Amino acid sequence: MIRARPKYGDTEKIVGRFIDWPANKIQTLDCLGGVKNMITHRNNAPVPYIDLTWTAPNVSVGDIEFVISFVEEFTIFWVDEIVELSAVEIVDEPPTEELSPTFEIIDWSACGNSKGCFLYPRTCSGHDCYAAVTFKTTNDTVEFEMFGSQEGYVSVGFSEDVHMGNDETITCTTGGSKHAIQRGYNHEELYNERQLKYGLFDIQGTYSDGRLYCRYKRPLSMFVYIGEGHKAKHYYDLSEEFYLMLAWGPIYHGTEVMGIHKVLPLISSQKVNFQSHGIVRGSSLPLLTQTHGALMLIGWMWLVCLATIVARHFKQGFKNKEACGSKIWFQIHRTLTILTWLLTVASFILIFVVVDGLTELAEVHSYLGITVMSASTIQVAMGLLRPKPGSQMRTIFNWGHWFLGKSTIIIAAVTFFFAFNNEIIPQPQTYFANIVLGVYVGIQVLWELWFEISKKFVSRNHSEQYKLKDMSKKSNGRSIGKKLDDDYVNPSSSTPTPDKSLCLYIISMIIMTAAALASIFIF
Repeated sequence: MIRARPKYGDTEKIVGRFIDWPANKIQTLDCLGGVKNMITHRNNAPVPYIDLTWTAPNVSVGDIEFVISFVEEFTIFWVDEIVELSAVEIVDEPPTEELSPTFEIIDWSACGNSKGCFLYPRTCSGHDCYAAVTFKTTNDTVEFEMFGSQEGYVSVGFSEDVHMGNDETITCTTGGSKHAIQRGYNHEELYNERQLKYGLFDIQGTYSDGRLYCRYKRPLSMFVYIGEGHKAKHYYDLSEEFYLMLAWGPIYHGTEVMGIHKVLPLISSQKVNFQSHGIVRGSSLPLLTQTHGALMLIGWMWLVCLATIVARHFKQGFKNKEACGSKIWFQIHRTLTILTWLLTVASFILIFVVVDGLTELAEVHSYLGITVMSASTIQVAMGLLRPKPGSQMRTIFNWGHWFLGKSTIIIAAVTFFFAFNNEIIPQPQTYFANIVLGVYVGIQVLWELWFEISKKFVSRNHSEQYKLKDMSKKSNGRSIGKKLDDDYVNPSSSTPTPDKSLCLYIISMIIMTAAALASIFIF
């Protein structure tokens, strides 16, 4: 690729045009409003050299540099090689606005009062945010301030919808002590094309304490070049409302070139009025993806865990009362299990059919989710086809049902960790979710141990009561018979009534599920 630019001033410009080139190897491009002002290869045929003819613009722009990138073979290439061409006459041009390293501290107290702010996460108020952008309109100018918690770049986008593509972007970059600002355009194919930054002014930038800051002003209305050959312009007029997007990522070492941001961009919850002074919130996860996660968390952190606890430890509870022909404990267990399965089905359909394509971004999580869906379906089918009591297959069913159920719950918990520990999830969300999930697993294990110990203690207590009663009946010379006293409970039975422990367990799981839901919806 070869282009000509001014050596001084606005080096983003592409000047002049090519008028002759070897057509068997070279093709021309029309870039940023110009005509045949850049050339590139037509094919991969090797050539020892190429002859080109370039003509200068009608108005002198001073000394010229040709910027050249070329490939020798796949792993050997040169980027931004410079060839200088001195002009006979040098004319003065208005200087291009450069980024000043002097940066005034952002006044976060003005958010919601004299300027609007887009803050992330939802609970932050300014300096404690992970990333933020502020805006303030004065006459026909909008001043923006933005920061991100990393070296590399932070970029704001103006979009007519909540999807990336067809968006104007303004990006601040830093690499050590070198700062820069650039405009760009997100194509539908989801790559960012750098555009001229002409029009931005009062530019400041710095990198301090692990954060990249910048401030700049732009006219209300600016355009970007779009389409093949940059023949068309698309205007972004901030007197209208747009969704705000905020993204951050790395830059290539020693350059101002942005790398792909792996973290999903933040998108405002509604379109932003840039003449207002409101505080705007948003999320990196689309609503459908959030709904998918919420359904799974409710089902596998709360409902199914309660179903297993009731089945394991409270079969003799509820005073052995029945409902609809079955004991209450079984009705609770069956209802919660089927409800969890239905939530899993709905979540599965939502993410794989409606959202479509998230598998490629979170493969391990997706495969584990498919495993949970499959195992829970088998579990429900086994429950419907369970052998009758007393059947030789009943014991095998009981052990298989228990093992598959426990295994599926463990896999679901692992699936949650993989969901939040994904490179597309912002760091604050991952950190918060890991704490919540870790506490949840610990509490669940402690409750399981508590119920097991309680059951053993109650069984031993009742066993001792049985022995005392048996001795008493024998001393009276009577047989105990087949029927025991009403207050006797079989030594191998479960806790006889849903005591305070079960109520506390339910409350603790509701709290942990709510905290897990917060890890989805506040980020």
